[in-house]
Parts: sequence; structure tokens; C-alpha cells
Amino acid sequence: AEYMGHFLSVYFFSSVCLVPQTLMALRLGILKCPGGLDYGVVWAKTLQQEADRVGVALECEVFDCSLRQLPSKPFAHDGYLITGSRHSAYEAEPWISELIALAADLVAAHTPVVGICFGHQVLATAMGSPACRTPAGWELGHYPVEMVPAGMQYLRDLLPPNCSPLPAPQGADPLVLPMIHGNHVPAVSSGMLPLGRTRACEVQGFYYPDQVLSVQGHPEFTQEMMRAMAGRGLGGLTENSVLDSLAVPNHGPWVVACLLASFVRCCALKLPRSSYQLRTGRLCLCMRQPNPNLARCSLR
Repeated sequence: AEYMGHFLSVYFFSSVCLVPQTLMALRLGILKCPGGLDYGVVWAKTLQQEADRVGVALECEVFDCSLRQLPSKPFAHDGYLITGSRHSAYEAEPWISELIALAADLVAAHTPVVGICFGHQVLATAMGSPACRTPAGWELGHYPVEMVPAGMQYLRDLLPPNCSPLPAPQGADPLVLPMIHGNHVPAVSSGMLPLGRTRACEVQGFYYPDQVLSVQGHPEFTQEMMRAMAGRGLGGLTENSVLDSLAVPNHGPWVVACLLASFVRCCALKLPRSSYQLRTGRLCLCMRQPNPNLARCSLR
């Protein structure tokens, strides 16, 4: 099997059949929100690097939410990623209200959506769990997330170990992610499944299977980005305490891989059921070059 043109081939494996399917290149909309970094550029680059790693044809379009440049045809994309921001989801800004309304419409229409930090809080607000200030104060640095077993299993099922970048979380080890936030989602509403928690933040992410996936952390942040933020004195945190936390390897690249895998899985499941025969199969990405390990590099 191999990548051809602008198409992404997807196979459903079962004990009895192998049915090839073809999807157009994955088209994602990045809903960029203002912050200390250009999150549109950062996420387009991050997703493209992961797509190149696993051989997924990817097209990203960036929308500047603060300029109220929301997609005119929101359902023309296969999915959306809402970025982080220096703003709060509870601010009375017109562009934030419009973004929350768009997120609610996307969820209602079963469109795949990923939320990151501020985007996580926007999604939660749109789904009935508004964000607020974190009573315990800021989290800035690398923090271990105590994962809900079902949440960790959901992520692992998206991206089996043989396809995952390193480092990957092992066994019951916590998921370590870069953090920079002073707001949080205090609880999940009905239908939202929590991923994990830290001492300061009860909801470090949530998911709705095969549609919504969000994380409070910043899996796209590199060590260099975190070092640049270490001396900001947010929440009274000292530069040395933040830098000390960065000595712990983080699982950001692994989570990025899970996010892209989630988009691919969601889009594959949207194929018309009359066009394939799905039994107890596994979804597998075709690589751009013939790959002898194809059957082992799969998304459940």
C-alpha cells in the first residue's frame, strides 16, 4: 500500500476482510487565538511535522478569531483545532462569544474538534462547563497529570506504541505536559469524559469519543518556548522553579500524535457506511512509501 496524489488511503482490517477506502487529504481549520506566540503558525507547523512523520496528507487553514475571521463555511473542513490564548474564556469579548457559539455548533454537528488550553476551556464552556480562575494559582512548567485509566486507554488506542514518538507514557506513569495557565475547568458536564487531573486543576482534559478531544496543557510547546516563559513571574512562580520542572521529559509530541490520529479516525468513521464493510476491524494509515509494518502501524 502506498500514498497516492492528494489522497489518504484507509483500510479496515478484520480477521476476514481487507477493504481499502480513499479519503481526500485531511483538511483542518486552526482557530487561532491571540497569545504570546503566533499559535496559528506554531500549530500548522506542529501538525504538519507529525503528518509528515506518519505519512498523512494534510492541509491546514488558519483563521484569526480575534479579528472575527471565523470560517464562513465551517463544515467544509474535516475538523478544527482551537488554540491557546492569553485571554480567558469567560471574558466578555465579542470574538470569544462568537468562538464559543461556533464551538457549540461544531459539537452539535458532530464535527471533530480539538481544544488546547484556552481552546479546551472554550470547548468546555460550549458544552456546559464554564471555565473560571484556578483557586490554587498558576501552573507554569512541566507538570505530571494523574490520568484517569479510561482516558489514558482512549489515547493509547488512538496511537499504538509502534507508531508513537518518544517519550511515550509507560504503564501507570503520569502524563507530563508543558503548562501555562491560571484558569481551569472545575468540572465536566454530562457526556464529557475526563482525561486526568493535577493538584491545581481537576480537569486537565476531556474527550467525547470519536469527536471531541481537549487538553489543558500545551503539547506543542518546545523546551525553548518554555524557557522563554520561565521568568515571567506568573502566579509568583520563580524562574528557577519553572526551569527545574523542565528537567522532567514531557510527553507533548506523543499527545500531538494522538490529536492528529484522533482527527484521522474521526474522519474515517464519517465515511458512508454503504461504502465499506466494518466488522471488528482496525483502522490503518497508509504510508507515503510502501511500508512492510503497515498492519502494525494502526489506529484502533
